[in-house]
Amino acid sequence: MVRVNLCLNMLKLTYYCKQLAGCFCIPAFDDRNQLIINDMETKVFDCYLTKEQIIELGSTGMIAEALQLDYAETTIGMNGYPKNIKCAIISDSIKELNNLTEYLEKLGFEVEKLELHKKDGWSLYNRTSICRFEAGQYQIVNDQDTFFDFDPEWTEEEAKQKLFEFVVGESPADNFAMFEHWYNSINDLYNEMSRVETETRFFLDANNNYAIEYSVSKDSACYSYDTHNYQLAIMVTFN
Repeated sequence: MVRVNLCLNMLKLTYYCKQLAGCFCIPAFDDRNQLIINDMETKVFDCYLTKEQIIELGSTGMIAEALQLDYAETTIGMNGYPKNIKCAIISDSIKELNNLTEYLEKLGFEVEKLELHKKDGWSLYNRTSICRFEAGQYQIVNDQDTFFDFDPEWTEEEAKQKLFEFVVGESPADNFAMFEHWYNSINDLYNEMSRVETETRFFLDANNNYAIEYSVSKDSACYSYDTHNYQLAIMVTFN
């Protein structure tokens, strides 16, 4: 227990020191199946949680606090009503949730994948078990939506050509007059879209020069629409 508390205290101290220094803690796994907290550029301190330490922590919420991860209180009650409240680890990234799941399962823990739902005004998320997390899970499209899937791996020339073909319906070489007409708008769209680091779906206003309304990353683990909020999460089962 002393070793666990020491590890937790050092994790917290390292985290706050890094925050003051403008660094960001990034979880990684070593070849001993132990979780390392370090910084890719400046390695300040390594700390890990073994299987025994995780068991000692005894709850998903405590694991999240130890690893400096976000978590949410969840219920199985209707409309966010408190019933069988449990904590679940949440993240903006599907990849991060999958990596953490893989790590915990490798240590022998049972991990439950969840989709959380909370309507504005509810005090708690309602949780539902799901089978898996999939990239693009929240890139939801309705019949009336106009959207463009942007890949940051594209070259500038390639991206602009795809955007023109999407907007006009033909290539720039086939309709130079339209290319000139749309040149500034395509340029503006590219400059906005090229800021993303992962594949992203952009929802556009076709009645307003295809202006960007909002975007959803392929790796996004959360989604909000109207008054409804959805979030992917995991929960560790302790027998």
